Amino acid sequence: MPVGIAAWLACLTFVMGTLVLGIKMVKEFRGHPDASDVQAMVADRYVTRMQCEKGHDAMNETVKDLFSKIGGVERGAAAGLNIEVRSLRQERKEDAAILQHRLSKFEEQIGGLVTSTTLQNNQLNRIDEKIDNIMRKQRTN
Repeated sequence: MPVGIAAWLACLTFVMGTLVLGIKMVKEFRGHPDASDVQAMVADRYVTRMQCEKGHDAMNETVKDLFSKIGGVERGAAAGLNIEVRSLRQERKEDAAILQHRLSKFEEQIGGLVTSTTLQNNQLNRIDEKIDNIMRKQRTN
């Protein structure tokens, strides 16, 4: 049953991907002029090497800034996760201590019951012996 569901999901993903690709292709071709409409033109202004390097440097600064922001977000998320993990570990330790305390009490109670049962069995055995002795005496009399 799960294999069938996975197969259907794979087919659905393939169909959706094909549709998205088709839509992108249609949008791409609408925005471009025909090859016959394209004409070569002489540029009246060129970019100098200095302007190109300035643009390159500005782009590098933007990329560094973005990476530092992403790193800050990652560090913040990691710190938040570490705090949550520590909290869960502390909670687990507290729960384990509570369970250990309850288990110890339970073991004490069981030990008391075992001792009580043993004492009662010994007393019942003595009573049985006395009854047996009384019955023997009556038979002999």
